[in-house]
Amino acid sequence: MPLEINDDITFQKKFWHIERVFWGILLLFTLAALFGVFGKGPVSETSHRQENLNITFNRFLRYGNNSKIEIILPPGSRPVIGIAKEFIDKIDSVSFTPAPERIYYANNQIRYIFMVDERQPSEIVVSFKPTARGLLKGTIEHNGIYINFSQFVYP
Repeated sequence: MPLEINDDITFQKKFWHIERVFWGILLLFTLAALFGVFGKGPVSETSHRQENLNITFNRFLRYGNNSKIEIILPPGSRPVIGIAKEFIDKIDSVSFTPAPERIYYANNQIRYIFMVDERQPSEIVVSFKPTARGLLKGTIEHNGIYINFSQFVYP
């Protein structure tokens, strides 16, 4: 006794097409994860250099997780860093290594003065937690040199 099975070939072809699209999307997410879009990887960390000012940071952050920006200043310069107030307003739990000696507000920036040995390059690490989702833009200034940067904060 033969089995009677109703076939709908047009439906099956549409479903196979949709299945291939979802396999492609899954492949794109896997490649993005391997390259560091969702964590550590070759495209996650970047650095910007403008004259003698150099900053290193992650392009992609998680909302509420700890992150950091490393700032390297040349020797022979007084370590005064200005960070745009619009960036400071969108982060929380800000700490500096080394700790700033003095903090003040000027030119729409929070300015930090550090006591370090000016004969050697200074490395300043800004640790923080983002409190806003989406694109997080900031500016770091040192002796009239400005570096604009942006980070994307995942929910």
